[in-house]
This record gives sequence, structure tokens and C-alpha cells, in this order.
Amino acid sequence: MTIRFVSTGKTDMKSPKIIATTITFVVSYFSPNAVWPHTIERSELSDVRTRVEQDAGRPRKLHVRLSMTDSKRLIGKARLKKSGQTIQLFLPLHWFELFSKNRMSGYSDFFVNIPPATEKVTIGKQNVEIWPEDKGAEKLEGDEVRVRDIALKQFELDCPKIDPFDTIVRVYRYKAPHSITHWQSNEPGFEVTVFYQNCRMTYQIINFEIRKAFKAAD
Repeated sequence: MTIRFVSTGKTDMKSPKIIATTITFVVSYFSPNAVWPHTIERSELSDVRTRVEQDAGRPRKLHVRLSMTDSKRLIGKARLKKSGQTIQLFLPLHWFELFSKNRMSGYSDFFVNIPPATEKVTIGKQNVEIWPEDKGAEKLEGDEVRVRDIALKQFELDCPKIDPFDTIVRVYRYKAPHSITHWQSNEPGFEVTVFYQNCRMTYQIINFEIRKAFKAAD
């Protein structure tokens, strides 16, 4: 990009200020750290995982892992705003995602220092809490929570070396077909899939196994 300044023969004391402002804007806009001024909200995120981690003699940190509903968005570096006992996270989108043919996945993994007095961490201008409770997450019904817990318990037995923080759990409910008996229709119709982070492998616990676990617990 070439910027040309043409003299009009007049002296304007405001010109140096205008020129400086223009140059600053151009440099900042095309800087690697520049971001598109859209702030990501919780409603745009498909998954939010948080975990408090602390090393000996060091302040505790909140490990935050985010995934966007639109996987073709590039999340920028998180910015923090402290207000009393709340830490608010602002996540911008990088400007160069508009020009990229091969956009990166909408995924971000970072740490936030949380002083002892911190009561909650929120995200976006809407200030939705993500820690200690993710209040923007899809709410599961009572039996869906039970199914999820059954699946995770079995998953931990089958895959003890996998860190649960590296997984995403999906609970699917489906209606029973008309051909089954009334007794069978009273049983849960679920399938649970556990996705490994950064891996295409999945773990599934199907309805038959869930029904067995339900009966064993009753």
C-alpha cells in the first residue's frame, strides 16, 4: 500500500496531527496483533471448559478452553477487565480471517490468573459467567445428566489415560420407534458420544449399555 501526500501550498497546523493519526491507524490495522473489533459472546461458543490449576508457590490459574460454533473463525488473544471480584474476558476475531482462504479452527486455549478474591469469570460484552459455572451452556434434564454421568464413569474405566478435560461430551436423546413394546418405551432412549480433544477418535456408549446401567443403579 502506497500513501501519497500532495501539497496544496497552504500551511495547516493540523496536517501533521492528521498524518500521524493516519499512519498510526494503518500500522495498527495491519499489525500481526491487530484484531477485528467483533467481541465473541458465549452464544457463539459451542463448548467452554474451565479448570483451576495451581503449581506450588505460584498463584492459581484458570485454564480456559473454548470452541466456537462456527469452526471457521479465528479467535484472537484474550483481553481481561477486572471489576471488583469479577474478571471479564473479551475475545476478538483477527482481522485477517476475512482474507484467509484456509481459515483456522475456532479454538482457543489459554490461562487466566485468578486472585483469591475472585468470585467469577465472565465472557463478552454480555458478561455471561463461565466460571465457576458455565451459565451459557445448554441445560440437561435430570435423566440426561444421569446418562452423561454413566457414560463418563464407563469412559474413565475404559480410557484411564485420557484427561477428562480433553474431552467433549454430547448426549443425544431419540424417540423410541412405534414397533417396540410399552415396557421398552419407558426406558431411556439415549446415545452419548465423547470426543477427544485434537483427535478424531470418539467413544460411544449406546442405548443398550445405558439401559443396563440404569437397571443396575435402580
